[in-house]
Amino acid sequence: MIPTEPHRLWLWCRGGPELRPLPGALLPAFAVLALAATCGLVSGGVRVLAMLVLGLVATVVIAVALACPVVALAVVVVIEASNASGVYAQLTPLPLFYLGLGLGTTSLVLALRDPECRRRLTAGRVAAALLLYVVYLASLVPAYLTTQDPVASGATISPLAGQSWYFVMVLLLALVSARPWTIARSIVVPLAGLCLLGLVNQALFGGAATFGGFANVGVEPVAQATTPRHSGPLPDSNFWGRHLVIGLPLAAALVVHALKGARRRSAVGWSAAGALILMGIYLTQSRGTFLAALAAVVVLALACGLRARWIGMIFATLSLSVFVPGVGDRLISVVRDVGSNALYAADPSIIGRTAAQEAAWAMFRDNPFFGVGPQAYASLISHYGGQVGTPALIPPSASHNLYAGIAAEYGAVGLLGWAVTIGGFLALAVMSVIRLAAAPAGPATDPDRILAAAALAALVAWSVASIFLHMAYFRVFLLVPVLIAAVDLRAAELAAAFDPTAARTVRRIAGRVRSAVVLAGVAATALVIGFSVAFLAVPLERFSAHSSYTLTPRAATGASFSYATDIRTRTAFYTTYAGIVQGSILAPDVVAVADPVRGVIDLTAVGDAADTVAAELRAAQAQAQESLAAPAADSGYALREISPLSVTVSRDAAVSTVLVVSGAAAAVLALGVTGIPALVRCRRPAGR
Repeated sequence: MIPTEPHRLWLWCRGGPELRPLPGALLPAFAVLALAATCGLVSGGVRVLAMLVLGLVATVVIAVALACPVVALAVVVVIEASNASGVYAQLTPLPLFYLGLGLGTTSLVLALRDPECRRRLTAGRVAAALLLYVVYLASLVPAYLTTQDPVASGATISPLAGQSWYFVMVLLLALVSARPWTIARSIVVPLAGLCLLGLVNQALFGGAATFGGFANVGVEPVAQATTPRHSGPLPDSNFWGRHLVIGLPLAAALVVHALKGARRRSAVGWSAAGALILMGIYLTQSRGTFLAALAAVVVLALACGLRARWIGMIFATLSLSVFVPGVGDRLISVVRDVGSNALYAADPSIIGRTAAQEAAWAMFRDNPFFGVGPQAYASLISHYGGQVGTPALIPPSASHNLYAGIAAEYGAVGLLGWAVTIGGFLALAVMSVIRLAAAPAGPATDPDRILAAAALAALVAWSVASIFLHMAYFRVFLLVPVLIAAVDLRAAELAAAFDPTAARTVRRIAGRVRSAVVLAGVAATALVIGFSVAFLAVPLERFSAHSSYTLTPRAATGASFSYATDIRTRTAFYTTYAGIVQGSILAPDVVAVADPVRGVIDLTAVGDAADTVAAELRAAQAQAQESLAAPAADSGYALREISPLSVTVSRDAAVSTVLVVSGAAAAVLALGVTGIPALVRCRRPAGR
């Protein structure tokens, strides 16, 4: 709880037991600014006075932040969560990010003079978080050394260094101040305020106002969207939605925190903040954001230890969102468009994202160990864009999938480093939830458990949203690992004060978690080995024959010839001819797909024998030629083969094989669940 008495408020801000005075060098500055404000009002008018007042306020904030690490922490978190540095970079050359970085660093150095603050930097807690981040950085080094675009990769070194020091600085400030709830508040408040600006912009101005760049609205029309796509202080609504799903579980945790402390007004305020964030999520009209918000709520409910009926009520409530215009219909359209052969009718964003991810995985296939290099995706997309199965008229400049992007640019080494880093912070969050769940119930432990669960939910939600987005605005994400580390320190301090019974409970629960991880690893290994044996020993080979054709005019000269050969630009014509070809094919396993972007019609036949599929494809080609030449269809064009018929083979497993392997893996898992604990009990000495 934040105290209201002035002297206690100062001690709370400082984060230590003793009073620290303001730096003496700043006191003359206050006098100079006060005198300047008086002179400015007399000589320059209201505008000059306003600038001087802003300068005075900024000086006061800086002075307090230098003396109070928790205030410095709140300032740097608010700057990043609101993207104030990015907005002001468009208006003024003032480097707000680096000013905040310098402010936080100076406050940290001043705070470390205090032995109490240094004591909070527990070596194990700091080392765990820093080591996880160092693993991520180390996994990037091979990609920098073997990059295919040295210029683009070299331009990322300086931002990466600033990002790394930002993480270290915020982490140390969070541990020194020992105020994890301040981090949550500093994230939720600016997000809720920006969502309020977006709501006002939509309700009163129809999306026409920008409020200085903090309430942007996309101008491109989106299929089935019920409102303009609001992007807050960012240029893209999808990335803004990824920020909001971080704040959603934190707002829920703040509501519970206020209720546990019997602060009804605070609970109402944080509930309003959560409602604003939900409204902001809706105004993004982002399908990935909807799914990530769903994941956040589910993880939060499970980690909080709610009863089954409450979890069922949450699921039932969320299922009603399917009937909200702009939510359910857009989610259903994703299922309809993904994997559809009717590319001409699919959502262009789905086509672009699919093509981008296919290109990213193609880069990973060609450079599996170290990738193509940081930021080299954009320079290589023109080469890989024509090789993927999904055509895109405008090649995407990013992978639109965090994991595909890491695989393409950093290879398997980068993927492994990312998995270790994220898995480590997930483990820290889970262990914090377990420690606080085993603690004696009370107002000192229950809210902290909710905060640990909210941090876990925020990490999962950001990871789910990243399935549809590439790496960007990474410093905002780094606030979540910092929060997890701060909560982990709080959980460790509370665990040290447990009675012996509670300590044994924590050890028992931790042992169960370790056993579950081991058993999950055994089951996963059994599944991998089983399926590998099934595919190799009992293969079900499927053959695919493929060829591509273009439409050429049969007889046309002069101006009509130019018009006839320009059929590629008339998407509907190509789709119609593909339908004519498909209707003329008698074999059910042959499919004709129009590709207006490349100007071809693809014919594909799938079967159990290479000779059969090749013969079916040749017969389909002859049937298509006859159909196009028939008077009832159109005799103006003929199919011309531009790629020779090729047959590829793929291995698959029969349904019975999958069932057998799955049953074997389940048996191994059941044996491990029953056998390993029994083996441990047998080996344990009597009396222990």
